[in-house]
Amino acid sequence: MKREYRDPRPGEIQRYLSTHANWVKRYDRGEIRFRPSPCCRSDNPQNPSCQINEATGLWRCFSGSCGAVGNWFTLTRAFCDPLPEDDRFRDPGYVYSPQWVQRFEKQVRRPVTNGHYPDLLDYCLGRGIDRDTLDLWRVSTKGEHNLRWPIYFWHQNQWELVNIRVRSCIGNKPGRDWFDISGGPTDLLLGNHLIKIKGPERAIITEGQWDCMTLTQIGMTNVFSLPCGASNVRVAEMLRYIPEHWEIWLGMDADAAGDKAVEKFFHQLGPEKVARIKFPCKDANAWLQEKPDLTEQNIKDCLVGLTKQTMVTKTADYMILDMADDGKDEQDIIVDTPFPVLNDYLAGGFRCAQTTGVLAPSGRGKTTLVNQLGIYAANQGVNVGLISVEGGRRALKRKLQEAIRGTCQERTWDKTMQHLHISPLEGSRVNWRDCVASFQAMAEAGARLLILDNLDFITRDSNAEKSQAYAEIIEICRQANCHGLVVWQPNKVSKDAVVNSGNQKGYSQTFQDSDNYLSLNRIRDYNVIDVEKCREEGVDGDGKVWIVYEKKSRAFKPCSEAPATNMGLSLSVLPMKNQLRS
Repeated sequence: MKREYRDPRPGEIQRYLSTHANWVKRYDRGEIRFRPSPCCRSDNPQNPSCQINEATGLWRCFSGSCGAVGNWFTLTRAFCDPLPEDDRFRDPGYVYSPQWVQRFEKQVRRPVTNGHYPDLLDYCLGRGIDRDTLDLWRVSTKGEHNLRWPIYFWHQNQWELVNIRVRSCIGNKPGRDWFDISGGPTDLLLGNHLIKIKGPERAIITEGQWDCMTLTQIGMTNVFSLPCGASNVRVAEMLRYIPEHWEIWLGMDADAAGDKAVEKFFHQLGPEKVARIKFPCKDANAWLQEKPDLTEQNIKDCLVGLTKQTMVTKTADYMILDMADDGKDEQDIIVDTPFPVLNDYLAGGFRCAQTTGVLAPSGRGKTTLVNQLGIYAANQGVNVGLISVEGGRRALKRKLQEAIRGTCQERTWDKTMQHLHISPLEGSRVNWRDCVASFQAMAEAGARLLILDNLDFITRDSNAEKSQAYAEIIEICRQANCHGLVVWQPNKVSKDAVVNSGNQKGYSQTFQDSDNYLSLNRIRDYNVIDVEKCREEGVDGDGKVWIVYEKKSRAFKPCSEAPATNMGLSLSVLPMKNQLRS
């Protein structure tokens, strides 16, 4: 059994930092900030680099180029002055006491599957859990209203029962949980006795017993449950039987408590080991009840935060690359654009799992351009989701009608709207999280091209909120395999702004992670659209596509040939180095 690193003792952090840091300040609630960072050596007086919790020793670096996290011991190691070998671990684990289970041994223990309490058995079957899974988890009854799950501790080469988690399922107090053995351990994972060392080298940890049994039900192994839900999470103690090199998949509920539990695992283990299963509904068991044919692959498809090495292994199982392939698979293209030369520079058009930012100051034609692209895609039979918070619905309908008349005379409003779906959200008072949720919902409903116009309206000039919203939209497009068009103003936030998105890079992402940028500017009486290409495809030639704005149709039209002067709209495609993609 592996040993756990201890928490810092009272005053130990301040004493240690007084000799290893240049600046230290203590805030309320046990928060200590200091600089420089022991990892990236960032030492900005205007922005203290690191924060640490005085009680738990969990720390993180706020530097955009670093983002390191860890526990008390890893901090001392990062300063090249680690704690002594004999003073870095917790005291030995539990001492097994038979007195813990004497009371339990005297009770009548009936497996729920024996049918003595048919209502409890029907309750389990109604939640999608069959008899085999209930017997595997050794679920028993406590009276006619309660179910019990055993908790085991490894003692003298065997699993010894040390506590029981009881849950009231039917009766006067449904949903109530408690531990049945007074004095027994309460911070061991449920399901420790089902660990298979020769199984997949990953452990799935859920927030509750029902989610745990759900994943077991569909054939997954090495699945465990937190003993107390998302509260009182002590990562090191709970993972005492999990091998060090295993990856940890977190199947927490999609709520604030689940997010907090994920953050605790992330802080103690780091982004290279932690991945999260983002369920499309509240939790795994709710998903099973909605989708009785739930499979293991459905769970893996919801995984966010895989390390690069794991992704390579996962992809190699089902993908064989042809060495002669140029990488331009037509199946990756969702839809082209109305501008043929632009399609050449974009390697065919808008691609799956990518994002395009449409940047321009106010009044330069961003809305006109994205509306035209959305209408064009809808007329190609592509499902388009549009979130427009700039103006009311009456003005939006008028703009769309004008664009439809100008760009596709052969199609009527009704036919176009069969594939163009508009979110009911409107106005500047819409919260950005609601827009991101609507973006996610449209992607899950089958929209392949998603448009958000305008990001600045919903974030109220907050760089942090805009960066966070943009990062989450990028992640939605990658996970849903669709393409996102997001309108924003470049003078409001830097492209290099670092945000916390929980994506495959860990918990960092920048505006530079977007795949394309369409920047609209004005030269004299004309507009110039510059496309900065960030990923995958290179740019050959001068990178200019000439288009003109037709006032009658209120739409952009491609030029048959490049004008001799600055007549019309110049579309320049400029290569841009992506510093984040190695």
